[in-house]
Amino acid sequence: MSNYKVFTKEYDRVMHVSEYKEDFHKQDPEMLNRLKVMLDPFMTNIDIEISDPEEPRTFLLDCSGSMRGKTIATLIAGMVETGNALHKAGTPFEILGHTTAKWKGGRPYQEWMNVGRPEKPGRLNELLLYVIKERDEPWPEARENLLGLLHDKALKENIDGEAIEWASERMRAHEQPGKLVIVSDGKPMDDATIAYNNIDLLKNHLREVIEHQKSIGLDFDVVAINNGYGFPDSAYPEYHSVDMRDTGKQHENTVSMITQIQAAMSNPKSDLSADSAGMGM
Repeated sequence: MSNYKVFTKEYDRVMHVSEYKEDFHKQDPEMLNRLKVMLDPFMTNIDIEISDPEEPRTFLLDCSGSMRGKTIATLIAGMVETGNALHKAGTPFEILGHTTAKWKGGRPYQEWMNVGRPEKPGRLNELLLYVIKERDEPWPEARENLLGLLHDKALKENIDGEAIEWASERMRAHEQPGKLVIVSDGKPMDDATIAYNNIDLLKNHLREVIEHQKSIGLDFDVVAINNGYGFPDSAYPEYHSVDMRDTGKQHENTVSMITQIQAAMSNPKSDLSADSAGMGM
């Protein structure tokens, strides 16, 4: 992309979120059961109709710090029920996530400091890209992996543009790439990168990635979560919006989440321009 660069990719990592699930079990064998009980008020058991069930779906989840608390619980509940419906319909699907390994830069930031802080260093954090369910991984075995997103290490900062590039590469490795559904609560955010580069570097890169992926045929749609953080200034075209500012409406929020995910999955191939206007559908 035009003005985007990365100081170092040495520490970038792809991990399976089952590592967090296993850590929960090591801490306390009953932890996963307690987390399931905690999520019960967020579950809905509504009917979800899967249109075009033969088309694979890939979900890319925003795992930034602003998703903590009831927002991530609602998303997990929504993805569990969506996954159940996709599994029942026989639809191939993958669930991915993205965050950073550290707050405020981590090891790339330290290396940059050690070499004299050259100007405009580019991205200064470590990507942490999550595989929650691989396309060929059996859903009954993978479902609990979503609980790993409740781990206290799971949610930090977010570099959306590179995450979309990674997800699209995984999709194109299959004969039938299918559709990408991005779920986000706002815009890219990494304090170290923004502090020492153009303040809009990450947002501009995201918009460039959107335009490029659209130009080479990626079919994708966006679910934008309004939880009072980044949504009003979202860098995404906000075609499907979930209003979660009233966190007390747990059941209703999950219904809204599922409804908008279902709409994004079913939407005909979108003309998602970075200049699109409007607050959603």
